[in-house]
Amino acid sequence: MTYAARMERWGGYSALLMAVLFVASVSLTAWMPPLSEQPSLPFWPHVLFDYLFALMALLGLALIPAVHQRLQISSPLLTWSGGVAQVGFALTAIVSLWQADYETSLWREAASETSGSLGLLQNGWSGWLQLLLERMPRGWLETAGIGLWIFVVSWIAHRLPVWPISLTQSGLVLGAAMACIALGATIGFTFLQVFGLLNYLLLWPFWLLRLGLFLLHPIPVLVPSFAHMRRKAEALGRRLHLRRTPVARTPEPPQ
Repeated sequence: MTYAARMERWGGYSALLMAVLFVASVSLTAWMPPLSEQPSLPFWPHVLFDYLFALMALLGLALIPAVHQRLQISSPLLTWSGGVAQVGFALTAIVSLWQADYETSLWREAASETSGSLGLLQNGWSGWLQLLLERMPRGWLETAGIGLWIFVVSWIAHRLPVWPISLTQSGLVLGAAMACIALGATIGFTFLQVFGLLNYLLLWPFWLLRLGLFLLHPIPVLVPSFAHMRRKAEALGRRLHLRRTPVARTPEPPQ
């Protein structure tokens, strides 16, 4: 197996594991207490949520070169957006690890343990979404930077026949949704932030799962059809000013 094939395979495994970690981290928020009843000490899902998000961001650093290798296109915009996404993944991992270490220190120094109720079951969907808005990354590099890279990759791959349409179209919507999260958090427009968050929750694991399966399978070799080869030959003939000479037929002898 070549180096490029191993890179794409490890990128596929990273994408699948990222999807699992994201679903697990979002599921943990159901066990977090609502924001109105947050205890002064961290509850165990908070620390585990930060560690899962940090591990997902570290795997994202291995996903970027695998996607670029599968694209096999040299583009300044693709290279620049990939660099921005690497900074975004790295910053997400650093912030999540720092937050987990800080909450763990508070937890160990506490004299008594505190417990919280189920935020999703007690406060309903509105309280759960409000909790997600506080726990999810919403910075320009962590969300909009990664979303820009996803949008550029999907836009370039949309013109390639071997990339699945479901992967490219979901990537275009996902990239725009991640930008909406950062923009809504910056200008204080909650509706825009919630709209981007809902699309992010649905499309991010689907995009990762579809991308992982695509990277684990080799690109099929497209065999040109006979009609396509005929059109190419006719176009080449017109360019070379070749004319089809009529076939001379000998007259039939009279009966």
